[in-house]
Amino acid sequence: MSDIKTKKGKMEFVKSVLQKHPQTRDNDRLLLFEVWKKQDAFFFYNFNKKFVQTKQLLSPDLITRYRRKIQEQNPSLRGATWTARHAKEKGIRTGQAELDL
Repeated sequence: MSDIKTKKGKMEFVKSVLQKHPQTRDNDRLLLFEVWKKQDAFFFYNFNKKFVQTKQLLSPDLITRYRRKIQEQNPSLRGATWTARHAKEKGIRTGQAELDL
C-alpha cells in the first residue's frame, strides 16, 4: 500500500483502485467502497472506528475529487460514460444542450 499521508500518495492510492477496478471509473459509490475496503474498512466495526472516530479513511469528497483529476490527466482511466458526460457539459455551457426533463 502506498503512503497515503501525502497528497501524491493519496492520489496514487485512488489511481491504483481505478486501474484495478475499471467499474469504479463510472460509479463513485463503488469507488468509495473499493478504496475503503483496500484501507481495511471491510467490516462495519472497522469502518466506524476508522472513518467516524479516528478519521483514518480518505473522505468521500477527497476520493471523488482525485478520481476527477486522475481521469482528466489519464484518458485510459476514464469510464465508459466520461465522453458523453463531457460532451453534454459543453453543450450546457454554450447553451446548446437540450434539457432532459
